[in-house]
Amino acid sequence: MITTPIRDVDGVILAGGAGSRLKDSFADRNGFSMISKASIRFGSKSIVDHVVEIFRQTFTKVMVLSNESLQLEDKSVTVVSDQYLFDRRSSLVGIFNAIQLSEKPWVCIGACDMPFIPAELLRLLAAKRTDKDLVIPLHRQYLQPLPAVYGVGCKDIIEDQLRQGNHRVLDFFPKVSLEIVTDEMMDSVGVDPESFLNINTVEQYKQALEIQRLRYP
Repeated sequence: MITTPIRDVDGVILAGGAGSRLKDSFADRNGFSMISKASIRFGSKSIVDHVVEIFRQTFTKVMVLSNESLQLEDKSVTVVSDQYLFDRRSSLVGIFNAIQLSEKPWVCIGACDMPFIPAELLRLLAAKRTDKDLVIPLHRQYLQPLPAVYGVGCKDIIEDQLRQGNHRVLDFFPKVSLEIVTDEMMDSVGVDPESFLNINTVEQYKQALEIQRLRYP
């Protein structure tokens, strides 16, 4: 089925994680990490290129947020760096910068280490944007901050929290209005439990490769 990319929501992929827990699997002979997490291979391409392809199916404009030099296969996708770092890097800093960088009232933010997020979920999240500040999946009774659709109403609240030195993503949720996307809603568009798998460890990387091999033998 051919679908038209969404124009009034930007897609931003966070690719700022150092991936330190993966470095042992991608180390050179001197013991130094050879590549960033975003650049690890996933099938025929890097993991960030794999996630970019999913986002490009969904949104007209897609950006990758990273402070590292990444060479993407899709040259229509730009790599941008954090404008505001606060006291340290964190997922919440990435979310704030993604909202800040977008010229749209909504931005769908995902992570480069979640290779099984389907385009159908991204479209579902974007379709649920209303007058609320944040459209967020509730998966197995846990709110999932990535991927989610953040409105501009989140920006000032997140900035205030970061200036207080609090980088915990969930802590600003009570201060904004939420549109919850339930497991039942996600099931209806074919979102499976593996969709929220993220790769932080060697074991999770091997698990993801095996899932990919079984899906595309």
